[in-house]
Parts: sequence; structure tokens; C-alpha cells
Amino acid sequence: MLVVVVVVTVVVVRTRANIGTSDLTVFSSGSSSSSSSIVVVVVVVVVVVVVIVVVGLVVIFLVVAVAAAAAVVGLVVVVVVVVVVVVVVHVAAAAVVEIVVIVVVVVVVVVVVVVAAATAAVVVLVVVVEAAAAAAAVVVVVVVVVVVVVVVVVVRIGKEKALPFPS
Repeated sequence: MLVVVVVVTVVVVRTRANIGTSDLTVFSSGSSSSSSSIVVVVVVVVVVVVVIVVVGLVVIFLVVAVAAAAAVVGLVVVVVVVVVVVVVVHVAAAAVVEIVVIVVVVVVVVVVVVVAAATAAVVVLVVVVEAAAAAAAVVVVVVVVVVVVVVVVVVRIGKEKALPFPS
């Protein structure tokens, strides 16, 4: 996700730079009403980053929801199979076989529940890590954009305030 954010930022900035350097001016020498296209670049980058992060998080949560639904369906299937096996064994078998089958079924159910819980924990961990990575990507891009804007503003102000060289 961070790679996508960096690529989008570079493409937006390079596209704006290719239009012409006059589009990147922060202060015009004559008119005070001219707006800065740096603001446009910053807004576009921030909007693109936010959209990428939101779409990424929605996809992650959809994957988690599907995984959780699959786990629930799996548990329901296991419970149904257990009930059917217990009923069949109870009707058709002796008491010793019934006890052995019930113990085996209970062990299988416990293993399935533990595996489902472990899977859910891993999925939650992945979501947390992805959310942290998305937040880090946003912070990195915002910091880079702010630093670039500050540097451009300082350089422009410095150029406008600079004294001419003595002749």
C-alpha cells in the first residue's frame, strides 16, 4: 500500500511539474489573487491517499467478514455432523462404541473450535497490521507533502526578498 501511495504522489507531482514550472509557483510577482497550484497538488495527493487507504481497509474488512462467515459455516457443519453421528451411533451401536465415538467427536469439535479461534486471531492481527501500515502511509505522504510545500514556500519567499548582488 505504501508503494502505491508513493507512486501516486510522484506521478501527481511530476504531472504537475511537466505542465510548466509556472504552475508550481507559490507567490506570483505581480498579482496577489493568483492561487497556488501547490495547494491543488497537496489536495489531490491527500485525497488519493485517503481513497487508497479507505478502499484498502474496506477490502480487508470484507475479507475478514468472509473468513468469519466461512468459519461460522464450518462450525455449524461440524456441529450438524456431530449430532448426526451421535444419533446414528446411539441408535445402532453398543454403549462402549457410543462413548468412544462421543469422545472422538468432542475432541474433533474442540480442535475445530481452537483452529477457528486461532484463525480469527491471525485475521484480526493482519487487519491491525494493515491498518497500521495504511496509517503510516498516510502520515509519510502528508509529512512529505508538507515538507515539500514548506521548502517551496521558503525558497520562493527567499527569492522575492533576496537583495540584488552588488555590481
